[in-house]
Amino acid sequence: MSAYKSEPSPAHKNVSQFLRRFVKHTKGSIAMTFGIAASVLLAAGGMAIDFGLITVQKNKMQNAVDAATLAAGEELQVSSTSKAQIL
Repeated sequence: MSAYKSEPSPAHKNVSQFLRRFVKHTKGSIAMTFGIAASVLLAAGGMAIDFGLITVQKNKMQNAVDAATLAAGEELQVSSTSKAQIL
């Protein structure tokens, strides 16, 4: 059995050389790092703001439900009403 080794195509050589040069080239890497980090930080900040607004809205709705429940309980005067009348 003979081992078949093919030569890489010229396009493959060009891509390989380009990738090697790209990895070794460090000029401008700070700008790329800053750009990526800034976008991640902006996304995290946006999510934190959204979470805060959702939490505030949830608390407002819970307070409204609590107030309605207390008002309904006061109106029904549960202490003097039998369970059958409530149901």
